[in-house]
Amino acid sequence: MTQAELPTTDGALALGNLDAEIAGLERDVAKDPSLDRAGALVEGLASRGQFLGRLADYERAAALADAAVARSGNDARAYAMRAKARAIFHRFGDARADLDRVEALGAPAPLAQRAAILQAEGRYDEALTIRHRLSEQKADLSSLASEASVLADMGESVAVRSGVALVSAGPHVGENRKTDAGPRAPRGRMLARPWVRTRGLAPRLAVAG
Repeated sequence: MTQAELPTTDGALALGNLDAEIAGLERDVAKDPSLDRAGALVEGLASRGQFLGRLADYERAAALADAAVARSGNDARAYAMRAKARAIFHRFGDARADLDRVEALGAPAPLAQRAAILQAEGRYDEALTIRHRLSEQKADLSSLASEASVLADMGESVAVRSGVALVSAGPHVGENRKTDAGPRAPRGRMLARPWVRTRGLAPRLAVAG
């Protein structure tokens, strides 16, 4: 199947559906600002904000999340919601603190959310460890693509050839990269660990697809 033959939704139609969904959720939240409704609205606003680059959507999502925490300070869902909103504005330390609060309240560890924040901070090794664990637990297209995206950010390229994932050093071969702890070894010498982690990625992607 070619790219043109793939079943897709027209962009304008998808955006129109999202606009209608957000408008409905805004009405629902105005009547009853429950955490479930507010959380769904935050997700919708974040999606539209990302699609359109609309700052007002992000700001509205942040205000909803702050209000949720103010109303329901002992509910883990409120902190998970605020962590998402804070991460949008690159307040990563505050977002991680909210995720810590989620776990302290006894809710399941929000691993995917934590991995996304770590990846955005450039803490790729930590993010990759979590993403790999999640894709091992549930090898679907979403989890495997998320794991591959961390590798891409690390400068690795993953290619599928006859059921084997081939990892190359990408543009960083031989480049001495510095970290807060000092100079990092050349990227070309650091392939062993990513290779071990990703050589099983291709067959799992094939199954998930």
